[in-house]
Amino acid sequence: MEKIEVVCALWLDEKSGLLFIDRNREFSEVGGDFGDLIVNGEKKKVRFSPAAEFEVAEMFGYYEKSGKIIFLWDEKNKKGSDFHLAGDINRWLSEGLDFKWKLKPRVIQGRRCSTLSIPKSELPEYFQFKFVSQRWEWQPLPQCCPNAVTSAPGLVNLEYRAEKTGRHVLKFFLENSRFNLGDSAVFLRNDCRVVVDDTRLLQGLYSDEKLGAWVENHWTHFALFAPRISAAEVLWKRDFDGAYQRQLMIKKENGIWATSVNADLSDCYYLFCIQKPENGPLISREIADPYARALVGKNGPGIIVKSVEMTHHFQPPPLEKLVIYEAHVRDLIAHVPEISESEKGGFSGLEKFLDLGYFKKLGINAVELQPIQEFDGEKKEDYHWGYMPVNYFAPASAYGSGGQKGSQVREFYQLVEAFHRQKIAIILDVVYNHVGEPNYLHMIDPKYFFRQNDGGFLLNYSGCGNDLCTENPMVRKLIIDSLEHFVRTYDVDGFRFDLAELVGLEFLDEVRLRLQKIKPSIIMIAEPWSFRSYAGHELRKTKLLGWNDEYREFIRDYVLGNGNCEGLSYFMEGSLKFRSQFSAQSVNYLSSHDDFCWIDRITENANHDGFRPTLVDMRRTHMALAILLLSLGVPMLGAGMELLHSKRGVHNTYRRGDLNALDYSRALEYPLTLKYVQQLLHLRRESRLLCLENVPSENYIRLFNGVEKNAAAVILFNATLEMGSEQILFAVNPYFEKAHFDLGILPNSGFSQIADTFSFQKEFNPPYLWKEKQLELPPLSCGIWRRLT
Repeated sequence: MEKIEVVCALWLDEKSGLLFIDRNREFSEVGGDFGDLIVNGEKKKVRFSPAAEFEVAEMFGYYEKSGKIIFLWDEKNKKGSDFHLAGDINRWLSEGLDFKWKLKPRVIQGRRCSTLSIPKSELPEYFQFKFVSQRWEWQPLPQCCPNAVTSAPGLVNLEYRAEKTGRHVLKFFLENSRFNLGDSAVFLRNDCRVVVDDTRLLQGLYSDEKLGAWVENHWTHFALFAPRISAAEVLWKRDFDGAYQRQLMIKKENGIWATSVNADLSDCYYLFCIQKPENGPLISREIADPYARALVGKNGPGIIVKSVEMTHHFQPPPLEKLVIYEAHVRDLIAHVPEISESEKGGFSGLEKFLDLGYFKKLGINAVELQPIQEFDGEKKEDYHWGYMPVNYFAPASAYGSGGQKGSQVREFYQLVEAFHRQKIAIILDVVYNHVGEPNYLHMIDPKYFFRQNDGGFLLNYSGCGNDLCTENPMVRKLIIDSLEHFVRTYDVDGFRFDLAELVGLEFLDEVRLRLQKIKPSIIMIAEPWSFRSYAGHELRKTKLLGWNDEYREFIRDYVLGNGNCEGLSYFMEGSLKFRSQFSAQSVNYLSSHDDFCWIDRITENANHDGFRPTLVDMRRTHMALAILLLSLGVPMLGAGMELLHSKRGVHNTYRRGDLNALDYSRALEYPLTLKYVQQLLHLRRESRLLCLENVPSENYIRLFNGVEKNAAAVILFNATLEMGSEQILFAVNPYFEKAHFDLGILPNSGFSQIADTFSFQKEFNPPYLWKEKQLELPPLSCGIWRRLT
């Protein structure tokens, strides 16, 4: 008999699994000689049968029946409707969707699915394929599909092979025993050893039980999700310098370990001790609880905190009226003399800063703080951006006045209250795409919590060493539970998701719906890219707001004289049609914490050093600020832009608190810029033409091109007068020569100039030249006119 090669095997559940052999064979041909199944060193009795067609199809995307290949898409995985087969065989439908390749709805074994039947003789021996919806939504791959193939970074397809169409898959059944996660299972046949993979079984685990440590009715309860460890204990103590008491935890269903102590352990310290096999022997590790509500430091221990949920929630401004200021806790207060040195490290100092009224005077109504969840800084005094989190529930101990006592919990609560007293929303930058060190989730179960390649190595599309596996149910629970914690306990108003493409926009939109049940006004912002892929144009399928990097790049190029009129109009309207479903979905910005700050990006000075900006730099900055704060959408100011803040040409300042800290004395050196921002924001608040959730009609904004036919432009808001008689006209010229505009049917009667490139005034001396229908704009300048009646 010809030798049969066992390629791989996997568990479907605790009693059965699938075995994959080298090619299609009849069951009578292969018999049952696939070797012995060894579980934890013990031979188990098994029986075999051909795999059911649906079991094959839901993993491979196809199966063979009566000389035909049936392509099948299980609708439990669906994104959209009306599915088509796309692949090498039809040039990936590059010429458009074709009825020939459309799948038909069916019900198989009580499951709704879609299928397409093609004679096997009409198909090539090999090709790659995928399923796509009517709206060109590429469908996610089935769970644990053996025929997945990576064509390019982040691009995974299915492969069809004529010699593997279903009869290469056998099902095996354990008799008189069961497989438990954490067990070792292999098929042994002569010198061949095939590990039975438990990924599918592992990824299917879910429990809605409460996790972490909490006090209830004078009992303290502990629970940990750790599906493949061998044993667990909780270690706790009342005094930081005292000895730990230990108590065994009991394994429950779905990977949960739990125990309870008959005492109120509020404010006590605790760790978990887990045992698991690593390359053979059992290894014990003490870990901080991933659900700890407070940590003494990145290495733990956790602190048992009695959380009190908010009964009333602050109402932030509606999305279309938001004006966001992105900043780091320490950057805002490092050079503020009214704040003591001991308070400049964190939450209490920022609370005092709020009382000084800087944000209110500036005119912003939302602050987006860089990450404040516990991160992996070495020392409390070390400067850290916070993008390497080690816990998602605990406010950073480095920003508290007394980490051992968990003061950061109270101080962060008071900080949020201080923001709300000022009528300012607080948005947290959160990092759910990777974690820092120590990596407690990796210690618990790297295979469950992190994406891995076929060799078992961690994927790294975050660029930070690992990618959290946000497809798995208990990872999603961790994310949702922690976000709900910050809303329920602290009344946080919103979140900005770092590298949200890796987290999943569709999942985050589901999270938005969950959080809206607690706080209907919740603000959800995505950074829609990663090193794997760009998902900016996928945002319009959701209700998430999104950082608009295309806006950032275009406006920079525009004020440098390298843009175009049509692009300016598109971005000032809220990036509709291609990126945004509604205008307020676009978070417009010119710079953020990453990369060069604004003035360093556009300066004429050498080495991107904008510390002493030129007059041209300032003109370009004011043009950009006027564009930003007049654009429909949600404007976001990078920290210190109103001060012409410079990082002296350093591109990445994630460890440079000295360069990131804001120097408020620059307001005395460059008062026109600060005043210009304040006045632009006053106009934005005062005029309802600029704060729209969406444009009322396609012609709400009208573009006038310059006579010179370059990128100089005039933008008219409320061109159709459907928002009443008020109109705002904005003109901008990014060139070193004058620009002229023939405004056609638009007379100058009723319009008053309210701003030029540097200031807002009641009367300009001299005003820009606008005679009848002709407008002349000086070089490197902009102007704003307003008509109220």
